[in-house]
Amino acid sequence: MSLRERILPEQTMTARPSPSPETPGGRRTGKRSSGSRWPVTGALALLLLVGMTALGPLLQGTGWWWLMAVEAGAVFVVSAGIRSLGPKPWVVPLAGAGVIVGSVTLLFGGGTGLLWLVPTGDTIDRFRTLVESGIASVQSQGTPADPVTGILFLLCIGAGVIAVLMDALAITLRAPALAGLPVLVPVGVPGLILDNGAEKLTLVLTAAAFLLLLRIDVLGRRGGVTAGTGEGIGIAGSRGPAGRSWSVTGAFLIGGLGIITALVLSIAVPNLPGDGRVGGRATGPLLFGDGVSAMVNLGQDLRSSQAGAALHYRTSAAQPPYLKLLTLDRFVGPSWTARLEPTNTGNTVDAIDRPPGLSAQVATTEESTQVVIDGVASAWLPTPGAATKVSGLVGDWYWNGPTGTIASTNSSTRGQEYTVTSLALEPTPEQLRAATGRYPVSVESSLRLPRSSPLIIEQTARAVTSGTTTPYDAAVALQEYLRGSEFTYDTTAPVEDGYDGGGVDVVGTFLEVKRGYCVHFASAMAVMARSLGIPARIAIGYLPGSRSSDFIEGRDRFNVDAPPGG
Repeated sequence: MSLRERILPEQTMTARPSPSPETPGGRRTGKRSSGSRWPVTGALALLLLVGMTALGPLLQGTGWWWLMAVEAGAVFVVSAGIRSLGPKPWVVPLAGAGVIVGSVTLLFGGGTGLLWLVPTGDTIDRFRTLVESGIASVQSQGTPADPVTGILFLLCIGAGVIAVLMDALAITLRAPALAGLPVLVPVGVPGLILDNGAEKLTLVLTAAAFLLLLRIDVLGRRGGVTAGTGEGIGIAGSRGPAGRSWSVTGAFLIGGLGIITALVLSIAVPNLPGDGRVGGRATGPLLFGDGVSAMVNLGQDLRSSQAGAALHYRTSAAQPPYLKLLTLDRFVGPSWTARLEPTNTGNTVDAIDRPPGLSAQVATTEESTQVVIDGVASAWLPTPGAATKVSGLVGDWYWNGPTGTIASTNSSTRGQEYTVTSLALEPTPEQLRAATGRYPVSVESSLRLPRSSPLIIEQTARAVTSGTTTPYDAAVALQEYLRGSEFTYDTTAPVEDGYDGGGVDVVGTFLEVKRGYCVHFASAMAVMARSLGIPARIAIGYLPGSRSSDFIEGRDRFNVDAPPGG
């Protein structure tokens, strides 16, 4: 054998990879050890926990964040634990979904679940109610909103679903750069609701957490995982240094695009004034309805020169009616909000009860009003007060006895044409003066005020009503005071002096400067009445509008423009 023949086989042998003691023939499986996945899981959890803080300006307190953190953490830990047992890749996302179902059944099922973890029919019904109340709360509340049970339920599910998607993208599909996309949901939402979007520090920390995830994944790949083989789908398909370089470069390119997208959603996208608010014009999706913060946005709309047609109607009433959308009857912190209760599907609008407490001795007149919606997109229906029947609606609509509102669970006012039969209430002053005594429990909730209410509210109320002997006379005195010459209607002064809105702190300032618009007058009347022990609420809705020259079938047409008034 020649020297050349003796050397070549030896060179060939040294060029071939050494067989792995764990894989016959030296063929590598491409699977990471279970230990190498835990750092990626930790980086995913950190990214989501930081990203969720972007919702802070939208929600009160921090309890909601801890709930989401526990839910997401449970999904990540269980998914990593199941994966360490070596099952089929598709088993891990299913395990994560099982964690979501079991945890929400335990936390929100009210004991209806089998062993408190497996949902039953009663659990599903409870979940349906929570979803409805959560959506209604999102649409009606202002920001920061009170995270009521329905909202917490939705947040918990959302955190779990995002965690499952992140885990599947980063580890099962081995595309960690794409795992940042689900985080854009909590990071991007503030940009659709708030003027300034998410806080800048939150965006920076989220970006840093995302880059940390990419770095940890790259280090894991260098630890011996061949791209494009093993579990899931690889990003890079080539081996060696060149393949590794492309993997790193591609990951950072995709990551950079994700960060830029988050910035665009949170900063460049303007908020949606009027879109989806209670009675807002139909120009956008239903998001946080701004509820009482609709008071602030109402002021913004009043100061705007752009007004659109909201609706028009014809009526048999002697006087054109006010059209109510929503009743604000409770406080969350210093701000008004609406009472949110589960929908009673038995309260169909073809037969609406008389207002609670309405005596048979009070004279009433039945009226009919035909309403055509032009530009209102709301889950609440504009109707005259004391409606007894509504016909012609599309979708499922139900009335609420305590608040006197009509809302839908699956439709909106967009494009609706309907007829409202209602009662015009005609109590005499004598009957109102005689309406004294202990209020029902359902009415006592309309007496509560925040503990931190400014002293000027009660002090002014008592000074104005001194000498009155009945709640009715006291209410009339408050009304005459606010309508007196001491006060000036002004839509700009509240903004210039920093007291825009309708919370009790704002009312305190309003009573000092005596300048404001309808929100301030309505809120001042309500909180001063409550300080005297007189039940009072605020109705958000539309003024009667303007009479047009269109006269059909003996009835004038009245045109109502947005925005709604208090």
